[in-house]
Parts: sequence; C-alpha cells; structure tokens
Amino acid sequence: MRYRETPLWLTVQDVQGSRWVLTERIKTTLAQLRFEDPPRLMDVSNALLIPLRVPLGVERPRVVEILFEQVLQVAKRLQQANASYETEGGDIG
Repeated sequence: MRYRETPLWLTVQDVQGSRWVLTERIKTTLAQLRFEDPPRLMDVSNALLIPLRVPLGVERPRVVEILFEQVLQVAKRLQQANASYETEGGDIG
C-alpha cells in the first residue's frame, strides 16, 4: 500500500517497559499533523507514520539538513508534550 511519494518515513511510538507501543498520548500530541495538506500523519499497523519530504534539485548536505529539520519538528512537539505531562504529574512509562 502506498501512502505518499517519499522513500523516507518516520515511525513514532512510545516505550512502555521494554516494549514499543502506540499510546493515546502520542496520538493526541501529533494529531494536528493529520490536518495539514497533505496530511503528515498516518496511523498504520499500530504505529504512527510521518512522511519525510525529500527536496529535489538541491545539494546532498541541504537534503540532510531539511530532513533533520522535519524530524526535529516532531521531536520538539513530543518533548513539549512530555514536559507538560510531567508538570501535570503524569507517569511517563
């Protein structure tokens, strides 16, 4: 099944104990990406997938920089949500 015209995808899950799992907290944190045009979040086979947009016609170092920025954006969203969750007294695990 094909979801987007990109060869690179970021898979996002949470860790509970020693297992990788998809949690409601992560789904909620990243839900806004679903409403972008085109959507940047897909829930597939118990994991969240985020297509990484690979720029064309630019030098390799710039491609790496753009891909890194996309991953960093997602990481920042998760980090902010985690900090907020900890402040509210939630259990991370």
